[in-house]
Amino acid sequence: EKMLDSGGVHVIQTYFSTELSEEVQIKGRAARQGSKGSYSMVLDARSLQSTFDISMTDIKTMRNKSQLYSFLAPRRESKYSSMCKNQEQVVKEAEIKHYETLTYLDNLLQGNEKAALSYLFKRVS
Repeated sequence: EKMLDSGGVHVIQTYFSTELSEEVQIKGRAARQGSKGSYSMVLDARSLQSTFDISMTDIKTMRNKSQLYSFLAPRRESKYSSMCKNQEQVVKEAEIKHYETLTYLDNLLQGNEKAALSYLFKRVS
């Protein structure tokens, strides 16, 4: 009760999320179920440089203009989009392997040793 009378929970995020949904979830921790609360970010410039491939000059310039968030947001969107495309490729490759494995199992069950061995030799080479 004393906490709520003092303004509620204050959440400090110490990194810039690569996913907007994660940021929204963190912000939501500040004001649960309509209670008072606040939120802020304290970001490490070196982390921003490595995660979002931006220069220290850009960071300082945008921070001085109070535009750092609007500068980072499109870079986050681009990085997230790239991560999604990479993940889609991983899923496609896994799907191919899955169907190859099903074919291998069918060959085993049908007694097709030559095809089953062919699959095994392909997997170990």
